Amino acid sequence: LQSAQEQVSSLVEDQRGLIYVGATLTIGEYVLPRILAFLYKKRPDVDFKAKIANTETISQDVLEKRIHIGLVEGPVPKHKELVTESFWEDELVVVVPSFHPWATRNNITLAELLQERIITRELGSGTRKVMEIALKERGLDPSQLNVSMELGSTQAIKQVVSAGLGITIISALTVRRECDQKVFKSLKIQESPIYRPLNIITLAQTSQTRDERFLINFLHDRELLNQLLKLDYCSPDMTEAL
Repeated sequence: LQSAQEQVSSLVEDQRGLIYVGATLTIGEYVLPRILAFLYKKRPDVDFKAKIANTETISQDVLEKRIHIGLVEGPVPKHKELVTESFWEDELVVVVPSFHPWATRNNITLAELLQERIITRELGSGTRKVMEIALKERGLDPSQLNVSMELGSTQAIKQVVSAGLGITIISALTVRRECDQKVFKSLKIQESPIYRPLNIITLAQTSQTRDERFLINFLHDRELLNQLLKLDYCSPDMTEAL
């Protein structure tokens, strides 16, 4: 059956040239646009339809074949029909504005977090869940944090932190540009850095088209992906730079 599926797929894939991909918020806002901009120049014959949603929604869409490739942050619901592969490790870092007293440092201790107002994602957010689990594993009860504001988007958090209203624990990917521009300073947690996997989810027992395999293979090229994430995806010379 697997062989038959692959043969049928190979017959129709040249007519398809279309990839349905879904991504969770951090990936959808800060990783996927760079990937699509790069692939558009490399493979202009392939079209993409992208959906941004939470992990549960993306996983369900893969199961129901509404999307073919899901890119999600953190834990993936266990299901016998889902195949999960890690393609990147995203670090959660403490982010402070450039004028903050900590901006001259490279790391802080967990105890020092208790001294500051914390701006965080809302309850139920994947980023917040990973943060709280990681803090507990390192001996700090998240309820001890002075959470002064809960916001529903990463961009809103960045605006509040840049105004000096608090600090945050957030994905390093989401503040890379602002750190390069000296708007923010990112700090590692001294006791132990916090990482979370970025995962590819696909449907088991379903073969990918040539174009879908191209995308998955590209995501597993860590050196190329690292270079891509460091570049400005709006740059007209992005493809040439790689």
